[in-house]
Amino acid sequence: METLPLLLAANPVHPGHPGNRGREHRPRTRKRSGCRSYTRRVGHLIPHKFCLVCGEVNKLSVDHIVARARGGARLAPENIMFLCRKCNSNKGDKNPKLWLEKMTVVNIKNYSSERFELLRQVVETAVEFHRQSMSAVVVG
Repeated sequence: METLPLLLAANPVHPGHPGNRGREHRPRTRKRSGCRSYTRRVGHLIPHKFCLVCGEVNKLSVDHIVARARGGARLAPENIMFLCRKCNSNKGDKNPKLWLEKMTVVNIKNYSSERFELLRQVVETAVEFHRQSMSAVVVG
């Protein structure tokens, strides 16, 4: 009985595999969601380049203050801010005012009263912008 070379034996789908139809095996590449290009497109619109919750400057992601799932604007500078991935994940699509009220000094690592005040102002501006844009849609 002939044995397959080690490379083909370790490869679950090799050229002779019936499901491969004679093609060579290529590992599948993961498709990117495009969030990096989105961050580049809107990043210049955001004045602060750090997470407004914990102060992290690495691994930032764009957060829609009023979630797009709740009707928030996609590219409006009033509706976007930088949060680190962890804080953005914790926020999710929660109501921004309720999320802000539930945050306490204990829950925030590297707490800074100046940063928290900036966060509060950014969230209030976004909520007001969303309220005005939604009333304009209803009236107009």
